[in-house]
Amino acid sequence: MIETSTETLQYFILVFSIVFIGCSIILFLQNRTKAALFTLFIGSLGIHIFMALLDPFLNDWDERFHALVAKNMMDNPFKPMLFTEHPLPYDYKSWTENRIWLHKQPLFLWKISLSYHLFGVNEFSLRLPTVIMATLLVPVIYRMGKLLFNKESGYLAAFFYALSYFHLEIVAGVLGMEHNTFAFIFYVTLSLWCWIEYEITKKKIWLILIGLFSGFAVLNKWLVGLLVYAGWGLKILLKKENRNQLKSYFDLSLSFLITLITFLPWQIYITLRFPLESAYEYSYNRRHIFEVLEGHSGTIWYHFEKFPELYGVLFTVFIPFALFSFYYKSKHTSIALALLINVAIVYIFFSFIVKTKLPAYPYLVFSIIYLSLGVLAWTGIEYIKKLPVNLSKLPAFVFLIIIGFMNFQYFKIKQVHIDGTYSHYGWDGYRKNKIADTKFYKKLTELLPSKDYILFNVRKNEPVEISFYSGIRSYDKVPSFETYTFLKNNSYPIAIIDYGDLPDYIEKDTEIIKINRNSEVLNETLH
Repeated sequence: MIETSTETLQYFILVFSIVFIGCSIILFLQNRTKAALFTLFIGSLGIHIFMALLDPFLNDWDERFHALVAKNMMDNPFKPMLFTEHPLPYDYKSWTENRIWLHKQPLFLWKISLSYHLFGVNEFSLRLPTVIMATLLVPVIYRMGKLLFNKESGYLAAFFYALSYFHLEIVAGVLGMEHNTFAFIFYVTLSLWCWIEYEITKKKIWLILIGLFSGFAVLNKWLVGLLVYAGWGLKILLKKENRNQLKSYFDLSLSFLITLITFLPWQIYITLRFPLESAYEYSYNRRHIFEVLEGHSGTIWYHFEKFPELYGVLFTVFIPFALFSFYYKSKHTSIALALLINVAIVYIFFSFIVKTKLPAYPYLVFSIIYLSLGVLAWTGIEYIKKLPVNLSKLPAFVFLIIIGFMNFQYFKIKQVHIDGTYSHYGWDGYRKNKIADTKFYKKLTELLPSKDYILFNVRKNEPVEISFYSGIRSYDKVPSFETYTFLKNNSYPIAIIDYGDLPDYIEKDTEIIKINRNSEVLNETLH
């Protein structure tokens, strides 16, 4: 076990959560659904906190960038910056090195920044908004299932989601562009839930909430956050009585107007204030559709092949049958059909149109997948319940325990976050090295007289983590003689990581602080 300051707390939270989830299953099988949902909610909260506490460092790839931009937004929430200081020229097009950072929409960064203000700048505060959102989806998914099917199917869908490995790794900051992705799918899911409520009750409040949540989805990531309007619009067109009613189009238009009011002001603002950077980022986002960017390629079958990664091998086998059940078991088949059309639209769009491929792209419809699995599982449990009374609950309990454990994938979590024997990035020693490197970043404030120093010769992308932990500006290169002369002439203090191969003009300059990184890391490890 890698020692961290929260090791005992982590295990306590995990055991606490497992106990609550076990109680939740028992309560569910006793038909005490409200109590079962409450204990599932508490258990899910504990599991999410457990995941957020696992890594005492910033994960590759995107988490470290989101962490730093959110930190810098604490002082200026309307000026997203990666690096606040740029003593040397930089490429505004490089989202890993630039100053004004518009690579992602701002809502999730504002939430992280608020968390920093409330709880301090650290890894857990970074992940806390995702913990909260992930936990809140438990009752939301339950409610969706209850409306479409019954309370039992809703509970099972929420249960399967709460223990699903892929979303837990997102909470931990590891997979799927982590906190940005989850904020996006959170609001997409809320917009779908509110649409179901509206279709059943026709209350105006749901129109407003659909518009807000869809707008928030776009304000986290991109225009795919408008997904709710695709299924909604098709439902109107496919049903004759709706197609011929002006009110149907008016309600959709009203909700869509609220969505526009929600996300358009930020787009106008950055276009006016940061015209160069915003124009490039909008162009870059469009290129995801027509080009393979950053090496993320794949065939038209890519996202179908990723089903086991997103939902587990066992669930993948049953998803086709589950989607069939989703339609035929629904109390509102027209709503169910519209939601299934949303799934089809997402997979067609990302499989056949979008050239850049990433596993989490179609994950925004995960709620529909888990709802379908929930109704299929309830069909199976109803069959089990036909067994003799004294035997019916035990097989159902064992069934849910086994499914939950397989879905949770504890041994894989242990490999990634505890033993460090597996990395999603394919790098040997990833966890051990990240822990050692993070200790080094934090120690830089002791090794350098002030934060005014510019540190050179760090590893690629380390300037982000160094800035986050120490506030020191750094570069992943040795300064050229011209750069060295410029910095000296402008009175910038210089430090450099010394691996024993520095050029003479740096070696001979006694004012430059030279840090033997291997020695520092070794000493820190020994202590």
